[in-house]
Amino acid sequence: MELTKSLVEFFQSSISPLVLISGVGLILLSLTNRLARTIDRSRGLVAEIEKGNLTEIEKKKKKL
Repeated sequence: MELTKSLVEFFQSSISPLVLISGVGLILLSLTNRLARTIDRSRGLVAEIEKGNLTEIEKKKKKL
């Protein structure tokens, strides 16, 4: 009984940090991907505006 209790404590102490590190890594990956999409979209809008391809109404809609 004592052996199983010590094994359970050992596994809990060794697996918990791995789960936390993995979770934080996934959150950071998700946030960087969202930021990258936002930056890509804003760069595309700036390029369209500089080319003059957008009318004033389209520019106002895209700003929202």
